[in-house]
Amino acid sequence: MKHLYINGLAVIILAGMSCTVNAGKLNAFKCYALLEDNKHAVIDVEVKPDSIEAAREAAILEGHKYPQQKKKSVLEVKECVPRTEQFINIEAQKLDKTKLR
Repeated sequence: MKHLYINGLAVIILAGMSCTVNAGKLNAFKCYALLEDNKHAVIDVEVKPDSIEAAREAAILEGHKYPQQKKKSVLEVKECVPRTEQFINIEAQKLDKTKLR
């Protein structure tokens, strides 16, 4: 380690060492789900493990809330994909296009 002094402050320079900046990075997914009121919704979730299964679990735990309404429970998660990808299900694609983010 080398020290560099700037305006009386010590700045440590780490040479030859690497660090992982994204160690705690959340992975963005979107899930197409059936809600308790028999309606479908697209739920955005962010999870640490980069897995579809983690996204499904997060969508179930998070539920869905429409503006001005109470939170709706998720009965079934039909499909989850990374947020940058497109759903396979056509109805999910339609809902996703209208979702405000």
